[in-house]
Amino acid sequence: QRRKLFWKKLLFFKKTQHLIFQEDEDDDMIEIEYPASFSSSQPSNATTLTTTTAPRETFRATLAEETLHDAITQSTIIISALGTVRYTNILTDFILKPWRIFQKDVSSWCADKKHPYYVCFQTTQKILKMAEMEQLRRNEILSSLQKEDDAEKSNVPLRPGQASPQHLLQDKIKIIRITDLAVTNKPYGFDTIVTNLVRSLIFRYQQMSENILRMSRIVDTVVLRPGDLIQE
Repeated sequence: QRRKLFWKKLLFFKKTQHLIFQEDEDDDMIEIEYPASFSSSQPSNATTLTTTTAPRETFRATLAEETLHDAITQSTIIISALGTVRYTNILTDFILKPWRIFQKDVSSWCADKKHPYYVCFQTTQKILKMAEMEQLRRNEILSSLQKEDDAEKSNVPLRPGQASPQHLLQDKIKIIRITDLAVTNKPYGFDTIVTNLVRSLIFRYQQMSENILRMSRIVDTVVLRPGDLIQE
């Protein structure tokens, strides 16, 4: 009886903490609006808005994501060298529930933000979404400017502090992703298996991040797989 009461209290505490975390996260959220996207990487929580000009969509972002968003709006080239070192927890990752090794999405059971799912894949996905929507916004500006003799008559104003469209609209946004040469190795090779087992299937998520970039038809993407990175 005491054990049951203990576990009930523990589960109630975890649930309460989760709800508090969700409420705090909601308080920090902001809304960012863009032209409607037809990309496959469109955010799941995006909603289409009806306006008098063109369809638009908005998504909610944290304050940290707002900083990333502001950086992307000022950029034409994004260089991503995301990486992480997260050693596998053999007990929780594999032994207790062996089928977890086949689950690509670990968000339902792993809260460790150093996991390559969050660092390599989810962050790349987030950057790609923001870059694609920013590119659509620039395309809308360019289309408007082409219809007007004077850029000041455009109906699509720039945000305060943003660079002029003549500078930003010269080229499409380009994302350069630096991963690992070992991603090209055979998945069942000895080195690959050992590294994946020790470092939370790192190569799986590196390759997943590459794949979503290749699928984009809105921004230009480049994937580099250097043998090693050095500081010189």
